Amino acid sequence: MIIDAAIFLIPQIDAIQITFGLLIFGPLFVTIFMVRRDANPTRWENHWTGSNQNDKSDDLDAGHGSVTDICHVVATKSEQIAEIMPGILLIIGLLGTFLGLGLALNKASTILVEANGGSGMDDAMVNLMGMMQGLGTKFKTSTWGILAFLALKSWSAANGYEERRLRWCIKRMKQDIDAAKQAEQNDAKTVHTQMLQGLQSVGIEICSALDKSFSVSHQLQERGLAGHAATEAGLRNASTLLTAQIQKSEAISSAIATSSLATKSTLENAFDVIQQLLQRSLDGHQATQAEIRSASVLMENQLQQSIAIESSNRATKAALESFVEANQSNISAMQESASQMATAASDMGHSAINLQSAIQIFKENVAEVMTIMKEDLGRTIQDMNESFGENMGQIAVKLSGATTDISVAVNTLSRNVGDTMGQVEKSIKGSVDIQQKAHAEFLLTSDTLNTQVTEMTNLVMKLSDDITAGLAAVSDSGRRMVQLDNRYKTISESAEVSAKSISELVNRIQINADKTALAVNDLTHQLKTGANPNTDADNDRRAMVGSLHQLLSTVTAMKTELSLNSVRKKNINSKDSASNNNIEASVAVPSATTETATSRVFSGGF
Repeated sequence: MIIDAAIFLIPQIDAIQITFGLLIFGPLFVTIFMVRRDANPTRWENHWTGSNQNDKSDDLDAGHGSVTDICHVVATKSEQIAEIMPGILLIIGLLGTFLGLGLALNKASTILVEANGGSGMDDAMVNLMGMMQGLGTKFKTSTWGILAFLALKSWSAANGYEERRLRWCIKRMKQDIDAAKQAEQNDAKTVHTQMLQGLQSVGIEICSALDKSFSVSHQLQERGLAGHAATEAGLRNASTLLTAQIQKSEAISSAIATSSLATKSTLENAFDVIQQLLQRSLDGHQATQAEIRSASVLMENQLQQSIAIESSNRATKAALESFVEANQSNISAMQESASQMATAASDMGHSAINLQSAIQIFKENVAEVMTIMKEDLGRTIQDMNESFGENMGQIAVKLSGATTDISVAVNTLSRNVGDTMGQVEKSIKGSVDIQQKAHAEFLLTSDTLNTQVTEMTNLVMKLSDDITAGLAAVSDSGRRMVQLDNRYKTISESAEVSAKSISELVNRIQINADKTALAVNDLTHQLKTGANPNTDADNDRRAMVGSLHQLLSTVTAMKTELSLNSVRKKNINSKDSASNNNIEASVAVPSATTETATSRVFSGGF
């Protein structure tokens, strides 16, 4: 039977058998030859690295897929053909079988057709028997295909090129993974070293910045204390000079009051004489009587205006008292602001101490962690990774704590400084508002006082009897100014403005005295012009003229005395200006806040 099988498998001289025999056994042997030639690590390495050996961009990597996927990718063309060749050979054998069967069936159909045509049944049977004898050979190609399939599969299993390629891929992937791990470890070591160096440099920079901050804070604190001391000394000097200025103003006011009293007595005597003369000449001279009636009307107006002057003086007193209270509140606010600044500086010092202690703790913790890391360098890679993770966690926690302490200290410091500056700003704004209100009220009162003084001057020109009451009111106003000046112990410019006001009043009184002298001369000329000799009325006019001359002499003496007082006042003002320059030089301090507040207080004036 084996012999029969061998005889069956041997191809015969037939075109189909020879053709399909070559198509089956030719590719079989060619595939085996190509696989033996190409299935080696060199070809696999070429497929791994790509067509260009110098270009690393097309190289395979362990992360590009699984081992099976990469093993399939690095397979050569021969190996890929060897995988599909068994199936191809099997299909070729089946194709030869079906082709032979098809041809045999066509031949049988032809024989049967010819037999039906009546050509001879014997010939048909002979032909059919010949066809049936060759029909078995039609299955040779299928058998050859199956044998080639089995042979190629058996050879592939025996050769083991797929297993060798898989093992080579595993080895190569392991090498890449080990190289990647080594590179990662080297990168981790580099990052760790750089991190330690960065932490050390950051610690050094933080310490340097904190030292600079402490020094600057200490310098600012010393400057603030020095400025505060200089401010206090300047205020004390200003208070002393202002006291001296007030005393000089009191002396001037006393001189003016004395002069006013003397003028009052003189005017009273003169007015008594004038009233007597007017009473004597009332019956004889209608023109003189009309002037006396107009003088009565003016005296009533003078009385009303004197009442208005008294009310304005009261308003002036109230405004000055409110101004003094506002200045006192301003000084209190400045003192409170200085105290708050000192408190803030103290808080800044405590915060700096806390910050320094936190930095010291941070340094100790970093040194401890670095010591632990140096001790763990001799351990295995796994132990190093675990200890590295643990130490980094400790560093993160301790660094977070130190950073939190620094942040809390800085926030506390900023809040304290912000609150202090806010309170200082509010105090300065409040004092400025109060001073502006007091300044506006004082300006209004000063305008009213100037108007009333002008009206009083016009009434003095009319020789009214109530000028005595007006001078008494001025004297009372001078005394009240003396009492108010005792309260001005913090503002040096108030005395200067008061001196200027007194100077203007003296100038106005001098002008009024000149006008009064002119009026007396005119009245004397009128009396002389309308006189009739050798009459009682003429005698009365002469007596009136003598009284008017006496009044003119009194007014001239008052003018001379006021001129002397004006000269004295100018000398005092020159001394006061020198004192004020000394005050300004002593009060100037480097503190911007104190200088701004002081300029706002003294810029309003009166």
